[in-house]
Amino acid sequence: MAVETACPSCGFTPIPEGTETCPACSTQFAANPLFKRVRKAAGHGVRKDEEDLEATRTTLGGITGAVDAHPGPPAGVLIACTFAWVMRVVGVLSDRPQAVWPLGLAALQMGIAMMLIASAGPAKQLAQMVAIAEVIAAWAAGGSPVAQVGYGGVGVALLVMTVGEPSDIRRWVGTGAAAAMLLFGVWGVAAG
Repeated sequence: MAVETACPSCGFTPIPEGTETCPACSTQFAANPLFKRVRKAAGHGVRKDEEDLEATRTTLGGITGAVDAHPGPPAGVLIACTFAWVMRVVGVLSDRPQAVWPLGLAALQMGIAMMLIASAGPAKQLAQMVAIAEVIAAWAAGGSPVAQVGYGGVGVALLVMTVGEPSDIRRWVGTGAAAAMLLFGVWGVAAG
């Protein structure tokens, strides 16, 4: 079964194989460096077996949606949240003892951020799972209710940014909400 490709700008699907512009909104994919990399990595024009070509494309990643086409905002949120968890655990934000296990979540977040930037594998789905883990970890790590809401709110904002095919507005509003919630959570740890 072939993976359907959607336009990262308007969400039009399916886009026929080999198309360099969206039939609906005329967005040019050929100008995007990830498009060129995927075509080269997939052996475009070299392999004749369509099933092999599709398997290679999905294994190596590719532009199959809005999150893959614009990985910067969700990756930035994951990286910022990684640093916030590390600062919380090592005691930069508060003198109170903190649990050490959130360092594992921080490492996962950094790895998934790198996968999003590289557009490799199931990065979008992993980002959604780590967003849910972020909400659970915010509650389980304890601290003041302000810190729990702040750190958990980052997970909710990340879900908003990665579920479905987010528009530019949803992506940037999610980024702003995540930044605000992260600052709220950091303040909650420092003040509480």
